[in-house]
Amino acid sequence: MKKIVVLFIFALSLGGLGQAQTSQVSAATDGQTSPSQVEVNVNGELVQMDVRPVITKQSVMIPIRSLSSLGLTYTWEASSQSAMIHNKTGDVLKITGNSRTAYINGEAITMTVPAQTHKGRVLVPIRFITESLGYQVRYDATSKIVYISSSKDQEESLPINLDDYVSLEQRVQKKEEGSKITWTVGNIAVHMERSEAVGEEAAESKYVFDSFTLENKDKVHPVKLAKKPSSVSSISLSPSGEYLALDVFYNNVGHQVIIIDVETGEQRILNKDKHLSSSNDGVETIHAYNWAPNGNALAFAYGDTSSSHIGIYDFDKQSFLNLSSEGQGYITTAFVLWNKNGDSLDVISEQPSDQYKLYRYNLQEGSVNVVAPLQRAELVQFSKFRP
Repeated sequence: MKKIVVLFIFALSLGGLGQAQTSQVSAATDGQTSPSQVEVNVNGELVQMDVRPVITKQSVMIPIRSLSSLGLTYTWEASSQSAMIHNKTGDVLKITGNSRTAYINGEAITMTVPAQTHKGRVLVPIRFITESLGYQVRYDATSKIVYISSSKDQEESLPINLDDYVSLEQRVQKKEEGSKITWTVGNIAVHMERSEAVGEEAAESKYVFDSFTLENKDKVHPVKLAKKPSSVSSISLSPSGEYLALDVFYNNVGHQVIIIDVETGEQRILNKDKHLSSSNDGVETIHAYNWAPNGNALAFAYGDTSSSHIGIYDFDKQSFLNLSSEGQGYITTAFVLWNKNGDSLDVISEQPSDQYKLYRYNLQEGSVNVVAPLQRAELVQFSKFRP
């Protein structure tokens, strides 16, 4: 959590939202909006404060008092109504209540909105220190959430060692004979047929797949799907060899993952698990998934085309672990990666738009840290770990 704290500290200190965001913020009001309407999300995690942020004259204001609990040091001089705020790199920011003039390392700069008092708390705008120290802020007017992230050169990164990740030991093979297709992994074979789409299906895809069966030595189990998928993305056998994950894709909808007991043929659609959604339709898509190095635990990212959350389902214990705290989530998740020892899980997710980061979930401590930002071109190196 230290990583997230440091990122928020700088971003929280001052400044209004940038000119690019002004048109979005103005939809709220030119005065103060209700404090309960505005939230602050730092690297995918909501930050709780004793006085919630408010919007004043198109600038998001946060309580300066929150800075000390987040790791930023400051001193407040009541007589002059001024504060000296220090960050970890030695920069010093001075602000004064109801004054638009601030000083960064002794240099005067004009603030869009001055610090002010609200419900007995001194509030300061976000943009000022964010831009001064190279941090980024984005305001979503629809959800009334301020998203804050650090720039690449300021982000403290833990090393990424590809050798730490679990590799797929069992090779998956695909064989096509005309319209008949067979995927095999170990002693398991999944048979299917491809045909031209007709009717409503033709509007979504040229081909569809049906007649799915799973063959396990001398046993054959039908795989039942309510709708014919547009394609098959992957199959993956759990380390114990007891469960098979079948990932099928529906155009204009998303990925559906079916978990099959290879011995009994019992199957369940992961998207419709009660832990993920109360809707009978379940969640729209499974963005990514991967089996744990041992046992029958599956880590996966689920949601829809614009949201992604992380969870782990243990099929031995029949239990679900939600790794996304309330308000935390990503736009999408490209990879779910298990550490070889099984005590941590890395995910590569997008948040905000077009900005990918590798997040590490420590399953023993129950914490999540940003490991490093990633460029889109760098994602290909992780493809070998995906089912």
